[in-house]
Amino acid sequence: MSNLPRCAFILFSTILLQVSIGGCADDADMTADTADTGGGDAAGDSSSQEDLRVFVTAAEYTPGTGIAGADAHCMADANRPADGVYKALIAGTTRGICADADCASGPSPVDWVLAAASSYVLAPDGVELFETDSDALIAWPIAVVLTPGGVNQFSGFDRDWTLRPDFHCDDWTSTTGDAGVGWTHSLDSAFLQGGSVGCDASRPLVCVEQ
Repeated sequence: MSNLPRCAFILFSTILLQVSIGGCADDADMTADTADTGGGDAAGDSSSQEDLRVFVTAAEYTPGTGIAGADAHCMADANRPADGVYKALIAGTTRGICADADCASGPSPVDWVLAAASSYVLAPDGVELFETDSDALIAWPIAVVLTPGGVNQFSGFDRDWTLRPDFHCDDWTSTTGDAGVGWTHSLDSAFLQGGSVGCDASRPLVCVEQ
């Protein structure tokens, strides 16, 4: 009878020791798991923004459907990358950035399609094309031509980023009047304004990722 309490005490002490050791191991595993999870989150938070893509449409656009129609033309074009949303880089009373030359009084964006302080590449190859400044304007010069050989694209801009009055086909809804065009092979502001064509003409669009 005198040995029974001692055995019970030893057994009880052994159980407590096993539970204590197991608990420490579980705590160590949990601490390691927490550290691993925290490291993964930190790496994810440090990821940088990817370059935005630009392409010239394979199919020419004819005014008459408005700016929304031009955007839809970008999205339906064969040159559009498989992912992303793209809008047309054209000017009108419902799309623009500068109320005065080169946004001297500050940008006034209206449904503007370029992002400030961002890098743009030419799809599909990812060749560096241009960067934008803090006002979301292209920082000239463009690095490479968008298309070789000199192609007019619809624009509506003047060379200082303002809207060319009477050169946007009534916000691209009309096939009468004149349309401002730029040059896809130009590396400077002639990319925005290089002449004009009739609003019944067909020309490519420059489309930019949003």
